[in-house]
Amino acid sequence: MLCFRLLALLRSENNQKSSWVKYRQATRFLMAASLAAWWAAWDLYSLAGFLTARFPRLSTALGTESAQDLLFCVPPLAAVGAALALAYSADANFLRLKWTVIDFIKLVFWRLMNFSLPLLMVALGFADLWKGKLSGSLWICLAGIVALVGTVGLAHNPKVEWNMSEQDALDILTTASLVHRKLDQAYRYRKISA
Repeated sequence: MLCFRLLALLRSENNQKSSWVKYRQATRFLMAASLAAWWAAWDLYSLAGFLTARFPRLSTALGTESAQDLLFCVPPLAAVGAALALAYSADANFLRLKWTVIDFIKLVFWRLMNFSLPLLMVALGFADLWKGKLSGSLWICLAGIVALVGTVGLAHNPKVEWNMSEQDALDILTTASLVHRKLDQAYRYRKISA
């Protein structure tokens, strides 16, 4: 994240915000890479048995398999959620947006619901299918539903608050409309060289 900010600040003042937004689009790739690394570490190092042994009360309360599913999902969601909170606070600071704490929480929650949680649910589904359980299909279907709900929820991002009156906003829209009408009526004339 700091690399993105440094690269954006090294640009000219006119291009800083646009380059910041371009660099921030890479966070989706970073989230996918970190979740894939967690999944690989979970399988390669047999973290399921290690973590359920560390939390015996959880495995007795939920059952061993449910506790392993929960322990598979919670650590990466917490890590990605913290990284997203930092990224959104950097966005608000760099782009000078006036977001509240509730806006940050909504953004992080819906981004997790949109991408990270469904990806983990797909991983659980494939693990169950690999073991020959039919519940893997249910996990994959639920992942699609959660991704759909997350996409709809992400459409309701915090609104940017403009520091202008309603009359000023109407004046700007009227001017833009006038310019578009004039451009639609414009013709390009060829130069006649003598």
